[in-house]
Amino acid sequence: SVQLPGEKGRTLWRSAGLSVKPGEFVLLSAPEGSGKSCFFRALAGIWPHASGEVFLPEGALFVPQRSYIPLGTLKEAVAYPEAADCFKDEEVQAALRAVGLSLLAEKPLQ
Repeated sequence: SVQLPGEKGRTLWRSAGLSVKPGEFVLLSAPEGSGKSCFFRALAGIWPHASGEVFLPEGALFVPQRSYIPLGTLKEAVAYPEAADCFKDEEVQAALRAVGLSLLAEKPLQ
């Protein structure tokens, strides 16, 4: 159950719930500006303004409509949405190498 606050005290979603079974496809259709993207960001745990509880199976992924790289250091970008200090530099460099970005792995992370 997720609640999303909107502008000027308006609530975008109240007690929103979604249950999806493995292999099932779901279409969420609503007017532009109604908070669909915010809802999915809340489910992914990357929308700080939401409240409520979200239960996702381990290994569940969130793929946004557009790629997003947060401002900050390379380490912060790789660690996102977790805090950069959750990972050792060696772990971040290994992740960069694992996805074919060896050139970036050799650059300063800070």
